[in-house]
Amino acid sequence: EQNIGFVNNELDTASLETFCSGTDGFVAIWYDQSGSANNAANATAANQPKVVSSGSTILENGKAAVQFDGGNDQLTSTFGTTYNQPTYSFLTHNFTSTPSAFDGVIGSIGPEHRLILGGSLEYALQAGGALRYNQYSTNQSLVSYKIQVSDPKLFFNGTQQSVSGGSSIGAEALQGVILGGIISGSSNGNAPVQIQELVIYGSDQDSNRTGIETNTNDHYSIY
Repeated sequence: EQNIGFVNNELDTASLETFCSGTDGFVAIWYDQSGSANNAANATAANQPKVVSSGSTILENGKAAVQFDGGNDQLTSTFGTTYNQPTYSFLTHNFTSTPSAFDGVIGSIGPEHRLILGGSLEYALQAGGALRYNQYSTNQSLVSYKIQVSDPKLFFNGTQQSVSGGSSIGAEALQGVILGGIISGSSNGNAPVQIQELVIYGSDQDSNRTGIETNTNDHYSIY
């Protein structure tokens, strides 16, 4: 294993590819950049997502991506702080193949507080209850979502989506996340997804959402 840092605020892919030396490379720890040390990790090599394939960094639209195989790949982050609602998340991702119904894209530790795919592959938010939204795409996308029982929201590439099913998102708090899966350590409900960035706020970001999305889109050229 080797820690890989940044060059000019970009992942140091040269050092990454030198270390992997023509082979596949996998992520054991995805370091939290907020200073809160909420790192996402998996100590089991067979269950780690891939970041280098045959010596080359996996890219989506020219930027590095961490590839979860939809089988048993996961990275898990158990937070030291429990975040009560509202939380606001911004996820840059794409699917590498058609996922299955009820796959977890961003799962949760402890109570439900997560982004999954519904029965018709629409995005769904759960926090003890569930709300489904009429949007899904295999393309690189930015999904922004607020989990709050009184004012839930989901935006797809900057456009707010309508609720297509469910009556309440639920009121559960956020204790941690599972990247690429729905239940920690389980091979059931893992999504074939590439994740490039996940930003989570333990507070309402309605007033900042547009600026955050613009900043993300400027970097990744999503839409």
